[in-house]
Amino acid sequence: MQGALTRLSALLSIFVLGSGCIDSTVVTKFEPAVLSDGTVVQSLGACDANLDRCWTYDGVASPVESELIAGRTTAIATAVAEAFGADSGDSVGGARPGAYLWVRATIEDPDNLPSLLFLSESGDAVEPSFVYTGFPDAENLLLAGYDLGVRVNPSVAATVLAAVGPWQSVGVYSINSGKLTHESGFAFNPIALATSVDRLGARFPDTATAFVSTEREPRIRVSLQLPETAGRLAWRVVAFGSNAQELESCGSMTRPGVASRDYEFRGRLDDLARIELQSREYESVPTQTVLLRPQR
Repeated sequence: MQGALTRLSALLSIFVLGSGCIDSTVVTKFEPAVLSDGTVVQSLGACDANLDRCWTYDGVASPVESELIAGRTTAIATAVAEAFGADSGDSVGGARPGAYLWVRATIEDPDNLPSLLFLSESGDAVEPSFVYTGFPDAENLLLAGYDLGVRVNPSVAATVLAAVGPWQSVGVYSINSGKLTHESGFAFNPIALATSVDRLGARFPDTATAFVSTEREPRIRVSLQLPETAGRLAWRVVAFGSNAQELESCGSMTRPGVASRDYEFRGRLDDLARIELQSREYESVPTQTVLLRPQR
């Protein structure tokens, strides 16, 4: 699962703001937005809660998104279930109410993948439910989705904000013999711990093959409380080894009920020499009405 899912840390950031009920008859044409780095936000749309039926913002069935999203979701669920000796059907689950919002974008550099965040109706920035890349014959394609849950409104107004400019260093710590020293910028007081995970991947049809095994992999976990995102800044943490090379990121997550964030990197704690906090600003894309039910 590492491939496309864990490359999620290196970064364009997209937010989606839902703003209530809108008459489904007022759906204007979406115009693709070209951002400063060449990234193109191509379209928006929705899927049912099982991610097996998708449609564009105007409710028209989208077989392409349905195939790409459903195929990748099923492959991941099957690999996870097989790795843990479970019935893969249980992982996928039966029909349930709800909807997903998806964003389709074309990125300039497939080796510098964006990570996506979405701004909920309550104003909270949350992780997307999925970010898929690495499609056959479409290495520059990115699909991201946000679980909207059960909705009574027939549509949602989606405003996309994209942070795609150069990352700026805003705080640096060095590590020597296990001791962290604040070098410059914002004092974000990171905590670095050694951890490990089961190696787990997924075999995607017609794409690069990841692996599934029970071997433990050493990782470094860096925990910190992020600054307030005044001006809606995007944030990321970058870790460097003793050779000044950037350590491979394995993603990040927010711990429930705790105002902090965990970032994981591949390697051993002894490898860690510097931790850098970086940020960048957002660009906006015009608000678009997205129908949450397909047109029959």
